[in-house]
Amino acid sequence: MSLTPRRWDKVAEMEQSTIATDCRIGGGANGSKTSITIVPLNCNNSGGGCGIITNEMWLLNKNEPGCAFENQCWVEVGYWNAPGNGYSESYFWADNRPGSLVIIHFFGDIPAGDYNVSTAFTIAHDCGSTCYDVNVAGAKDSFHGLSTNNTMNPTSPDSVIRIGMEVAGSNSDAASAGHAYFTYNQWESSSGTWNYQTNCGAYKKPPYCAYNPDSDAPPWMEMITQPVNGNNGGSYRTRCCTPTSIATHPAQVPSNAPASPAHTLGLPAITAHVRQQNGAMIDSSSVASWVLSHPLPRATRNGSLARPTGIQKIVFAKSQDISKLLDGENMGVPDNTLLCYAQVSGVFEFPSPSRGKEFVYHQGIEVFDATTGNLLMVAG
Repeated sequence: MSLTPRRWDKVAEMEQSTIATDCRIGGGANGSKTSITIVPLNCNNSGGGCGIITNEMWLLNKNEPGCAFENQCWVEVGYWNAPGNGYSESYFWADNRPGSLVIIHFFGDIPAGDYNVSTAFTIAHDCGSTCYDVNVAGAKDSFHGLSTNNTMNPTSPDSVIRIGMEVAGSNSDAASAGHAYFTYNQWESSSGTWNYQTNCGAYKKPPYCAYNPDSDAPPWMEMITQPVNGNNGGSYRTRCCTPTSIATHPAQVPSNAPASPAHTLGLPAITAHVRQQNGAMIDSSSVASWVLSHPLPRATRNGSLARPTGIQKIVFAKSQDISKLLDGENMGVPDNTLLCYAQVSGVFEFPSPSRGKEFVYHQGIEVFDATTGNLLMVAG
């Protein structure tokens, strides 16, 4: 089954309605948790027509006038793959804050020991009134990010928690993935307490607790165990891209105390070489060569990967100064860390939480660690 080019085709996600009595807080969720079984995500871009594929969770604030896309702001976290970008399968998180850009942070490559076991993903509103704590706790590694200066209000009416798969491209036959199970689904109350889901939801397909995949799937999502009072928030699974019968799956206890982080932040990208006068191990020439020869990660164009067409500027500066160029975004590194900011031209389509829709930007941004050469984030 083919996807329409430029279409972001999202699975029938679980949608936590904030006006449902099962929320028990009379207006929404401050945070969300799920545990995902990490399975390889396959995406054939070399003539195949797959742009990107993800499994992830969104905390979505709807009907917020300060948000750039259809009055929606969000924080999301999960893992993704798009081999055509030249990067490995990796964990990521992203935010679209009121009055800001869509900014995607790359935690790092997925360790081999995290596959086929459960990894816990958390978005918690517990670090200040305008701060969301984003955590990934896997079997072999853990990652942490902060969405700061974020004034979104997910406790407002119509805001939701979503879990599911996202596929972008022109041909869904070019994407494939085994069953990834979503278990231990929870929401955070306004008082900071965590509660297991009892509202099973569906992507606007009542009755909400029925198995009703969207007619234009793949990808697919199934509810394996209905979330009710007394269980661990139900269980769901995604797959791509052929339908199969529903099967039971024993829930795995998520990792709460992973091994001490051994990663270097970001995705391996530019090879570090001789130290420059500014202290960097990469220079403007190597940065320009990299960004012009690699598609902008997480962006597509007419169903294919989106490549920059030109460079507008390259800036080496401390993290605290690069943050100012990104509306105060938390960079995930100490303030004095030397970074490289590359601003590029082109047409870049980024995913949105709305099925079949995307942001379209004519400017892209890539931020690299100037010492390691790793790619830390992209934006539109």
